[in-house]
Amino acid sequence: PRMTVETGGRRSPTPVWSLLTLDDGRTLVSGDGLGHVQFWDGNAGTVLDTFVQNDAGADVLDLAASEDGRRVFASGVDSRVICVE
Repeated sequence: PRMTVETGGRRSPTPVWSLLTLDDGRTLVSGDGLGHVQFWDGNAGTVLDTFVQNDAGADVLDLAASEDGRRVFASGVDSRVICVE
């Protein structure tokens, strides 16, 4: 399936800077150029949930999962790190 992130009203596509596959084998996490961290159903190509890493819409450049896979950490150009559980 094709997965498309929102454009935030821009004419150009939103870049996805980081992509992470969780250990369940079906959940993907993306970090994009709008400051969003999105959880995806990889089988259906649909968004499960969206979190804002920063209010300025700055790029999310890195994603990491905890060893048990229950938490995802996201950071971007603003050096702020969020934890999503």
